[in-house]
Amino acid sequence: MENDVLEVFARIGYEIERRLGEAGTALLLVIFLWVFWATPLDTIVATALIALAYYRFTRKKDPPPLRNGFWVTVLGILLVVWGVTSLTGVVYKSWELGLIFAGLLLIILGVMGGEGSERGSR
Repeated sequence: MENDVLEVFARIGYEIERRLGEAGTALLLVIFLWVFWATPLDTIVATALIALAYYRFTRKKDPPPLRNGFWVTVLGILLVVWGVTSLTGVVYKSWELGLIFAGLLLIILGVMGGEGSERGSR
């Protein structure tokens, strides 16, 4: 039974990945996620996985390592600012902390990403 369940989910994942190779489908799904998904950290992870599936399907290879983490760091800073600004509102929502957490993770990835790829290329 365990193998049957695994095979069913693997097949579903395969069909999703195959359809994400189409630019329109991938873009529509990303827009749908950003509009309707409740937590920003999950949305960022899902968007990154969709982009990876599209990249692998269209280019038939893995993406290159991060040469510069500048844009990841900028996105992280924007998310932290957005989360902190939202926290100052009257009503507290849990997604604001998620924005701050996602932003901090992206800042760390951006800073570490640029350094890590430099070390690996020497």
